[in-house]
Amino acid sequence: MMASRRFDPIEFTWTYGAFLRPRRVLAEWLAFALAALALGGYMVYSTQNNFVEREVREQERLASHAQIIERNLVRQVRASARAMESILEDFPSWKIQNDGFKLANRRLQILSATLDGIRNILIVDAQGRVLSSNQVDLIGRDVAARSFFQAPKLDHNAQTLYVAPPFSTRRNGYVMSFSRVITAPDGSFDGLVIAGVDPEYFTTLLESIRYTSQVHVSITHGDGVFFMMAPPRIDLNGRDLAVAGGPLARHLSSGQMQNVFSGVSDISGEDRLVAFRSIQSAELHMDRPLVVAVSRDRESIFGRLHRESRTDAWLLGLVSLGAALGLWAYQRRRQEFDLLAQSLETQRQGSESELRAHALTLEVLAARMLQHREDEKKRIAFDLHEGLAQTLSAVKLNVEVACRQLAVRAPGSDESIKHMVTAVQSAIAEVRGIALGLHPSSLDDLGLTATIKGFFRNYAGQHPGVQLQVDISVLDAQIPSPLCIIIYRVLEEICHGLEQNVGVQAISLALQIHENRISMVLEHGSSLQPTAGLDEASLERARELAILSGASFAVVPTPRGLQSLCTTWWV
Repeated sequence: MMASRRFDPIEFTWTYGAFLRPRRVLAEWLAFALAALALGGYMVYSTQNNFVEREVREQERLASHAQIIERNLVRQVRASARAMESILEDFPSWKIQNDGFKLANRRLQILSATLDGIRNILIVDAQGRVLSSNQVDLIGRDVAARSFFQAPKLDHNAQTLYVAPPFSTRRNGYVMSFSRVITAPDGSFDGLVIAGVDPEYFTTLLESIRYTSQVHVSITHGDGVFFMMAPPRIDLNGRDLAVAGGPLARHLSSGQMQNVFSGVSDISGEDRLVAFRSIQSAELHMDRPLVVAVSRDRESIFGRLHRESRTDAWLLGLVSLGAALGLWAYQRRRQEFDLLAQSLETQRQGSESELRAHALTLEVLAARMLQHREDEKKRIAFDLHEGLAQTLSAVKLNVEVACRQLAVRAPGSDESIKHMVTAVQSAIAEVRGIALGLHPSSLDDLGLTATIKGFFRNYAGQHPGVQLQVDISVLDAQIPSPLCIIIYRVLEEICHGLEQNVGVQAISLALQIHENRISMVLEHGSSLQPTAGLDEASLERARELAILSGASFAVVPTPRGLQSLCTTWWV
């Protein structure tokens, strides 16, 4: 039955996090995109509101200035209309008097001087001849062909105030006139009273409401003919501005008294916001209105908002770019952190596996150590029982035989004593061999180097066919005392294992120290039998001793076909 795997919360967290990581990255970028869109949408909405509010305020402002001009113009037209009514009342008496028109001239001069904005006043008969004027040089002139005479003559409504389109005078002036019809007793057309409006008077009025240099104010006849403008535009005198599709034409065709339009101006050709207001007082019975236009170019109105919106757009772009780079850097840094965490987790798992393997190895080695100790005790007991005990028994028998022979002075007693001495010497040799196997005394008295050399001298005596080479370049003082016995025991186990293989013809030992590492390299084998090796049991015991002492143990082949056993201790 397969063993269940232990639950590891760290490994589960890492695995589940790796599954969610792409989704988390996508979710972060989606959240960033939504936040950027929301911020951009709010900025667009706020900017649009600012534009709308600014346009509404500007429309109200332009319309209010147009209303101011209307009030002043209506007051001026009303004053001109009353002056012409007074002339109409006095005209019959002037007509029957011999010097009546001289009185009329004087009266007209007084009225023109009194009324602001009136350049000249004319009384014209039914044939279009000037009968009287505030300007004497105009008397007697024929104006029958002029449009300001023809239109009232055809309509001849005594209650109507006729507003003629602007025209150029013979003195290179540019005026617009108001006129009233003179009726005969039978109701027929009997002439006109004409008042010419002076543009210079209205220039001051128009300039007074220009709150910025980009504001243009103009007055146009109801038929679309340009009259005047602030700032002045003499080149537009007599021009028809009611171009089809233009703002003025749209206003006139709408039938409304006031309108606010946005579009290309008929006058400047610029994209402007313009407020129109038609002046046509019901009490004055004007046949044509006057149209006041107050305009301002859209760039001056919305220029700052456009610049601010572009700045905000750049700032939003920079902030979004910075946030995107920050998010990218954060994700990159987090990815590096995750990779580092994964590497650490892999190392942790490897370390745990290695620790578990070491723990298992240590358990096995501990069990083997116990078994090895019991085997060693058993071997020592066997050596004592079968070797030393048998030798001592033989000595005991020899002593007893020698005693009996000495008692009777029997021949051969000297030989018995000699055999006893030989047995005692053998017992002493066995005791020394056992003691040397337990712990070589030369290790404490002479040091590791002398002990190893003595060991190899004994080994050479026991195995005369094996070539030995010893290279020890480390001093005894450089080797820690507890490590000396370990190095000796590992070497002893290896050499005892080599005794089991008769194919070994050469053994080379190198004991060196480099920085904080002591290495023992023992090469063995034969060129005729490269596979000649160490006994597996001895090899395992040597490896166990090395590992338990904290060393590394490896068996590697050499290019010469030999085997090399490398053991390294860190000190």
